[in-house]
Amino acid sequence: MAGQTIAINTRSSGLVSAGQLGNVLAGGSFETFSADDIITGYVGNVSTGLFNGDTTLNDGNNELKDYTTDTQVSQSYVTMYNKDYSPVSQSFFDVIYFNNSGGNDSAPKRAYLSLKNYLDSWPSAVQNGVALSFHRELFRDRLDPLSFEITASGASNNFKPNIDSSSIYALDSWLYLKRNGTTDTNTRFYPSKGMVVITGSQFDSPTSASSAADKIEQIIARKQEIGKSYIYFVRVRNSKFNHSNNPSYVSASAGLNYIRPSIRYADNNSPITYITTVGLYNNENELLAVGKVSNPIYKSYSSEALIKVKVDF
Repeated sequence: MAGQTIAINTRSSGLVSAGQLGNVLAGGSFETFSADDIITGYVGNVSTGLFNGDTTLNDGNNELKDYTTDTQVSQSYVTMYNKDYSPVSQSFFDVIYFNNSGGNDSAPKRAYLSLKNYLDSWPSAVQNGVALSFHRELFRDRLDPLSFEITASGASNNFKPNIDSSSIYALDSWLYLKRNGTTDTNTRFYPSKGMVVITGSQFDSPTSASSAADKIEQIIARKQEIGKSYIYFVRVRNSKFNHSNNPSYVSASAGLNYIRPSIRYADNNSPITYITTVGLYNNENELLAVGKVSNPIYKSYSSEALIKVKVDF
C-alpha cells in the first residue's frame, strides 16, 4: 500500500470560533502515513499438526492404508490414506519410487526424470530411491522443519532434517536429512514443496512404491502457515479529527451550521468526537481495509490518540 492514507470517521479541521462550524466539514478527513508510521514485512508462523490436527501418524496403529489396485501404477506411485478410508476420506501423501535405470517407458524412470526436473539441487549420486510428497491442502505454506521425522523399518532408519539456522526460515530452501543422527548429503527435505527424497539404500532398498510404503512405520509432521503483516501506527494529533460529518453533530440556524451545545460544552467549549473506525486507503482514495476499535476513543483539542493497526496477509 505505497502512499497509504488513513481516515477516521470524522472531518479534520482547525479550531473554529465558539459554536460555529462554518465550512469545516468541507475539510479533508485523510492523513498520509509517513515512513516511520509503517512496519512492513513482519512475518509470523503458526504451526499445527499435519494430520487433521494430529502431529503423529503411526502405522503400527493401522493409520496408513494404500488402496492402489493397479500393479503398474503401484510400481512408482501410491497414495496413502487414513485407516477410516471412504470415498470422501482425506488422503495424506504420495509415495513415489524412482529409478534411473531402464527405458524411458518405465514408470520408475519417468518418476526419476520428473523429480529431477522439479526439485532443486538434485544430487547426481541419487539414481534410485523414495520420495514422499505431502498433499498441498494439508501443509499449506510448508512443513515445519523443527518437528518433521520419519521412521522406516528394515534398518530402523530414523530421518530428521538437519537444521541449519541460516536456511530454516527460507521458504524455498531445502535441508539435508539426518539418518540415525548422521547427516546424509544424498537426501533432501523440501519444506515449501512438502517433499522428502531418500536414496534407496537408505530406505532398505525398496523395489516399488508399494514396497516402500510398507516400510513406513511412523511420521511426525506439523504444517507451518506463514503470515505476513503490515503494522500501521495511526497518530491522531490534538488538532486533527475533532469534528464529525454526522448530521447529529450540528444544528442549522440562519443558514449557518453550529456545533450542538451538548457537544460544544463537553470539553471547555471545544468540539469533541469519539473515534470508532479507522480506514486504510490507497493513493486513488479507494478504501482497502477497515478496522474497529474495541471502545470509542474520546477525542478533543486537548487530547491525542495512538492506534495500532495490524493487517495480515
